[in-house]
Amino acid sequence: MEIDAVPDFDSYIEQLIQYIPPQNEPIDLIISTGGLAAYYAAGVVSVFAYLQRDKKIKINKIYCGSGGVFTAIPLILSEKYTNLKLNDFISLYSTIINDYNDNNTKIVDSSISKFRDYLTPDAYKLCSNKLYIYKTELPFLTKKEVHTFTDNEHLLSCLKASSTVPYLTTKDNYVEIDNKKFIDCFFLPKIQKEHNIRQVYINLVKYDYPMYKRIFPIDKNIICIILEGILDSYRFIKYNKSTPVIYEYNGLYSKYKYIKYFSFILLFFIIYKKYNIFSLYFWSKIYKRIIFYK
Repeated sequence: MEIDAVPDFDSYIEQLIQYIPPQNEPIDLIISTGGLAAYYAAGVVSVFAYLQRDKKIKINKIYCGSGGVFTAIPLILSEKYTNLKLNDFISLYSTIINDYNDNNTKIVDSSISKFRDYLTPDAYKLCSNKLYIYKTELPFLTKKEVHTFTDNEHLLSCLKASSTVPYLTTKDNYVEIDNKKFIDCFFLPKIQKEHNIRQVYINLVKYDYPMYKRIFPIDKNIICIILEGILDSYRFIKYNKSTPVIYEYNGLYSKYKYIKYFSFILLFFIIYKKYNIFSLYFWSKIYKRIIFYK
């Protein structure tokens, strides 16, 4: 199914959530990095968005980085602006795909341009103290978090910084904010659990999606990926059925796994910059074996 044949996901989700009872405890969402695996996350958080509109769930905070931020912002805005639709968000993704294929525009540059028009005037206020964005500060690759935003441009700068992979996702080498230089989040740090707050992790690193498709918006058949996210989210909330991607967060994570992930990305950059040639398909297979090998 091509992107221009979009089903009415919004009506479908509205029907689904009728069978989900109200959740009694507030939830913190943690959306990992993962590039364009955010298609899947868009389906997941859309279910949370409609539950939030119907007062069946309370989203306390959202911790995220890189591609996860692009799905977190619409979720936050939908609490006030109930006219925002998942299909509109899918159309936003489709224009980014077309922008890449028609004009060879870098994914983050195109996304920021489209999001500038998407944001409501008070978006930065709604996101402050609810959206926690992680990015990596140069030159020592230290993880930095920001959760208060001065205006929409500051919010967009933080979004871009969290998604900037030099030479690949943007034409810029880094994003400068308050005289400091930042690049992609790469991976989230350990998130501290608040008392009596349930934490749900959407771990896009574990989602089975090729590396080259995560970086380059060449996959026009994203409808099934979004639908998969919707159904997995529904099963998780209604039946408490965890998946490898959606599960209860206990504050634990494998440092070794993320060291491998970061090392691969760093090697990817060095080879790309120095030689400017190699098969994205080949390296995506190597990446998959390194990260998902059990």
